[in-house]
Amino acid sequence: MPQFIVIPSFVVEIFRAFWLVLKYIWWVPIPFIIIPAFAKAWLYFIRKRWVGQMKWVMLEIIPPRDIERSPKNMEQAITGLWGAFGTFSIKAEEYLSGMIQEWYSLELVGINGKL
Repeated sequence: MPQFIVIPSFVVEIFRAFWLVLKYIWWVPIPFIIIPAFAKAWLYFIRKRWVGQMKWVMLEIIPPRDIERSPKNMEQAITGLWGAFGTFSIKAEEYLSGMIQEWYSLELVGINGKL
């Protein structure tokens, strides 16, 4: 013979009240879930489009032969490149047109054993 679990009536009333509230306000947390997800998807889409429209350039920087080649001088050159980074004054540029900070990379190349 099967054994049934007896649930006290106050527990049943708690679940019934919880279900009654949930039945009428189930939609309230949905915007808090959907809006951030939509915002992330939107930023991903417009930033990808912005990066696709960027023009890529490769530059070769050849320092003059008569300068002193020291780590301090190279540090100053890289510090000067840091000035290329900027900020957006208007958030609409970032969220409507997808503007992101353009980036650069540096490579050290050795040709015939010379840097």
